[in-house]
Amino acid sequence: MHQDLKNLHITNDLPLIRQVVFYLNQFHQAMLFPKRFLLLITLVFFAACSSAQKDTPSLDIQAESQLSPDERYQLIDQIIRYAGRMPSEATVLTRHESRFDDAYAQIASRHRLDFYHRTEEGREFLLISRDARSLHQRRVATGIEMQRDTTGRITHYNEHFRTWAMDPQELETKSDKLFRVMASGSDLSPWYPENSGTEEYIEFPNEWSRFDQDQRVWIRTDDHPLLEFYGLKEQL
Repeated sequence: MHQDLKNLHITNDLPLIRQVVFYLNQFHQAMLFPKRFLLLITLVFFAACSSAQKDTPSLDIQAESQLSPDERYQLIDQIIRYAGRMPSEATVLTRHESRFDDAYAQIASRHRLDFYHRTEEGREFLLISRDARSLHQRRVATGIEMQRDTTGRITHYNEHFRTWAMDPQELETKSDKLFRVMASGSDLSPWYPENSGTEEYIEFPNEWSRFDQDQRVWIRTDDHPLLEFYGLKEQL
C-alpha cells in the first residue's frame, strides 16, 4: 500500500502518455491479483483529482475584479512596446524612443487586459488580447509573466505563449486554461502546436521560435529577430 501511494505521487509529475502506461500496467497486475483492484480504482481517482487541481488552480484571474480601468490601461501601456507590433520604422533598439509614442498609443488602444494574477513574491501574470484581422470575428491572446521593482520599473518580462486567432468565446475558454497553467508554473508544452494535434491552442512558441527574455522579442531558434512576426500579428 505504501509503495502504491509512493508510485502515485511520482506518477502525477509524469507526461500523460507515461501515466497511461503506468496505469495499464497497474490494471494488468490487478487482474492477476484481485485484491489490488480496489486499491487501483482508488489510486486512479486520487490521481485524477490531483491532476485537475494542478492544472486548474483556484485563482481569481479576472482583471476587472482586481484592477481599476486606469490600472489596466497603465499595465498595457507599460508592456505594449514588447507585446505589441513594432511600428514600421522601429527596431528592438529604438522602440522606446519618443517619436513612436503616438504609434504605440494606438496599438495599446487595440489591446485588452483580460486576466491578471499577482503572487506574494511580486510576480505578475497577465493575459492580454486583441482583435485579429479576419473575415470573421477572431481574437488572439498573449500570456505574460513580469516583475517590477519598488519604482515600478520592469525587471523581468517573459511572454510564455501567444495563441492562434480564434472565435472570442473559444479563446476565452482556452486562454482561461492556459493562463491558469502558466500562473501555477506548470508545463505549457502539451499545448504547443507540435503537441496539441488538431486542436489549436498556442501558436508561439513552437519548434522554430522562442521568446528571448534579454531582448524581449520573439526570435527564431537560429537567433534572428522575428521582425516579420510583429507585422504578421496585425495581419491575422
